[in-house]
Amino acid sequence: MMQRSEKRAFDMRLLPPIDKGGELLCRARLNKMFFYGTLASKSCLRRIGFFAVLFVLVFVSRYVSADPVTVFKQANEAYTGGNYPEAIRLYEEIVRNGYESGELYFNLGNSYYKAGQAGKTVLNYERAKRLIPRDSDLISNYEYVVSQIKNYVAGDSRPFLSRLPRQYKDYLSLDEMTYLLLVLWFLAGTLGLWTFTRKWPKDRALLLLIPLGLFFVFHVFVFSLKLNEQQHAAILIQEAQAKYEPIPEATTYFALSEGSKVRVVEKAGLWFKIKRPDGKLGWIEAEAVEQIVQEP
Repeated sequence: MMQRSEKRAFDMRLLPPIDKGGELLCRARLNKMFFYGTLASKSCLRRIGFFAVLFVLVFVSRYVSADPVTVFKQANEAYTGGNYPEAIRLYEEIVRNGYESGELYFNLGNSYYKAGQAGKTVLNYERAKRLIPRDSDLISNYEYVVSQIKNYVAGDSRPFLSRLPRQYKDYLSLDEMTYLLLVLWFLAGTLGLWTFTRKWPKDRALLLLIPLGLFFVFHVFVFSLKLNEQQHAAILIQEAQAKYEPIPEATTYFALSEGSKVRVVEKAGLWFKIKRPDGKLGWIEAEAVEQIVQEP
């Protein structure tokens, strides 16, 4: 049975990279973090009496509720001890249990980097960026890893004003954009009501309402961009050959490096039609790519 977990605080995350001989180094520091999510007990209980079952359920529930704290500490210890595969396994276990935070994905991305998996590294950094988009440690690590990807196709290269909506989109998390949207709506409504009831001069009211309205429209546009991107953005977790058709025998159009970011345009069985940042389209096998926001 699924139940909503309470907000819980944890310690520990990882510091930014220190470039020594081209190696990404990370150390640990204390920092509050929060996990949100659901827990599911998968224990198979036999019918051994009503009270016995009830006792076991209560015991398991309490154990599972506390388990993420223990698992997270174990994962941190595994990372600092150099056991990166074990750290990955433990961090992924927390994610599978329905918990999510920017710091969790940040640590998981660092673990994958140490294990030599660039695709999974970028994937988890992207997931962290959804929740902590302005984190300087995350931005530093992300840029460092992306710079090492062979034949990486960069994003938007248009002039600044043309890139402004996307830069604004990347600056805020989806939750922050939602809150700001509500605030703008409230301010516009309050200003309109105040103008009507207090009989403000129309020209004075328009000086406030027009800029507010324009920013509101801009914000809605950027908000829709962010929603659309989160639904379709994906990362190559292994190298792939993009083909003209969704069949193995089709002619190869272009190659994609592990860690490349693409947009999923269409799905057909075990194939995804993807779009590169430069606009090129091609079909790749679904196993080679993983979407940033996983479908429930």
